[in-house]
Amino acid sequence: MEFESKVFRNTRSLRKILSEFTAGELDEILEKIQLIRDEHREAEMAREQKVTERNEKLRALQSQLKEVRITRDEILNLLESDEEPSTKKRRRMKIHYRYIDLDGKEQTWTGQGLTPRRLKALMEKMGTTKENYRID
Repeated sequence: MEFESKVFRNTRSLRKILSEFTAGELDEILEKIQLIRDEHREAEMAREQKVTERNEKLRALQSQLKEVRITRDEILNLLESDEEPSTKKRRRMKIHYRYIDLDGKEQTWTGQGLTPRRLKALMEKMGTTKENYRID
């Protein structure tokens, strides 16, 4: 298609190709080209209309979400899960360990998951165990 595209965009190339046709034949070709152009314009307008309608719906939805103060995270969580949104709040984990890291900042850890790197570094340097920092 690249070759044909160049030919159709160049006036001299078109003159050379169309020189063999009569004026009547050129009128028929022109009508067909205009018909194709009109179809393309209608298709472009339909696509633009769909985009415009979609953007209007998105703007309306955005304003509704702002009114009821629904956050982006809540929407994403709802879309990712098939179940009803939870009204329960998760209970905050109790802190089981408290320590001063090597930078002199107080840190806490619930004891869940992996041991924090800062606590590991402190234990290695001081030769202590997690139990030395337990607060219960």
